[in-house]
Amino acid sequence: LAERIDERTRLTITAPRDGVVVAPPETPTRKQAQATELSELPTWSGLPTDQHNRGAMLEAGTFFCQIGDEHEWEAIIAVDQDDIALLNEGQIVDIRFDHHADFTVTAKVTEISRRELTESSRRLSNKSGGELATKTDEAGVERPLNPTYQVRVVLYDPTGQLRIGLRGNARIHVPAASLGTRSLRWLRRTFHFEW
Repeated sequence: LAERIDERTRLTITAPRDGVVVAPPETPTRKQAQATELSELPTWSGLPTDQHNRGAMLEAGTFFCQIGDEHEWEAIIAVDQDDIALLNEGQIVDIRFDHHADFTVTAKVTEISRRELTESSRRLSNKSGGELATKTDEAGVERPLNPTYQVRVVLYDPTGQLRIGLRGNARIHVPAASLGTRSLRWLRRTFHFEW
């Protein structure tokens, strides 16, 4: 009885912080495997909290939910290799979202990736209405056509208009450059010289 009571208490999920519960990405429907034993529980799909998943088995490490501050958000910006050298942490970014053309959020660059982006979300691909030029490999994964890097920004939304999965455009404020520097940069982007 003590073991059963202990197991039941471990079914209660306690968040490590205050905040809003945010659902994880949906899991696609999987084919139901043939049960080999009577005790085997059915698999699940969609969200773990969906009504049709009651009684299903959640594997250890299943992404159940996120806890977050509804006013503090994080955005990932895909930046072309030609522009990444102009960026530094702390620069101001204006982000305009596709779902609300009049709504612009100001943010700051907090991290610039040193590694090239090897795969892209389908939503960012130009094949799905995004801005990032991609090609689909044999496994169905979208790969950027040009070397691209991720830039992480933190933004605040006191009005509560943001939600997970939004897509938009970002304008990063960079320091002023001389006409000669801009011309040299344009030449490097337009012509590729080999020695």
